[in-house]
Amino acid sequence: MPALVEYPFFVALGAIGGVLGAIFVHYNIKISAGRRDGTPFRQRVHIVVEVAAIALITALTSYPMAFTRGLSSITIRSLFQSCVNVPSSIDMMGLCEGGQPVASLDVLASLCVAALLRYVQMTFTFGTGVPCGLFVPSLYTGACIGRCVGVLVGLVGRTYGVVPSVINPGIYAMVGAAAVLGGVCRVTISLVVIMFGLTGALQLIVPFMLAILTAKFVGDMFGDGIYDACIILRGYPYLHEPNDVCFRARACDIM
Repeated sequence: MPALVEYPFFVALGAIGGVLGAIFVHYNIKISAGRRDGTPFRQRVHIVVEVAAIALITALTSYPMAFTRGLSSITIRSLFQSCVNVPSSIDMMGLCEGGQPVASLDVLASLCVAALLRYVQMTFTFGTGVPCGLFVPSLYTGACIGRCVGVLVGLVGRTYGVVPSVINPGIYAMVGAAAVLGGVCRVTISLVVIMFGLTGALQLIVPFMLAILTAKFVGDMFGDGIYDACIILRGYPYLHEPNDVCFRARACDIM
């Protein structure tokens, strides 16, 4: 169970997720608008060629790093783990040593580069001719960022004693994953349920709620979520939920 002093860090992860989600939506919609049917790009590049090129570039850029070389789901599972009683079937990829999180500059830099790489990849991938590139990459990006924050918080705790000396960076990875996905999709209750189903961590319901609600609040300050933005881009008929609450209207005025 996280200590009370750790909750501001969960809120900070939510704010980071909201900002990253808003940036992703902005640039992904611009890219998607530029490759729609009838655009000069689509007239020059067939959709199959585009998908093949993105797949090739993704493979070439992901292979050099250990964190991005394998399946994202396997790496996410490793990022979610603590460094205590890790099952032998899970490869921790150098994240732990002697039952303690590794706080070396190499590991932190690798996690940051992996998060940035996957973030850029999913910005170009989502909206192509294959239905992929959003859910798992968002979890992956957030898990890498959250793991970095967790390791740094643990380092501060051991050095200055302002937080508990025993910090589970896997919890921060879970919360970071929920924050980035919440910032991208802007869903709340359903995402909390999804994260509980993925992790089975009932004790993390409150951290999940804090991070996801913060991500939605921060993201909504900049614009819509990815699903609403895609609906608007494609011109689908959609009734938006009104933002105002009216206490003086009568039923006869509405009907």
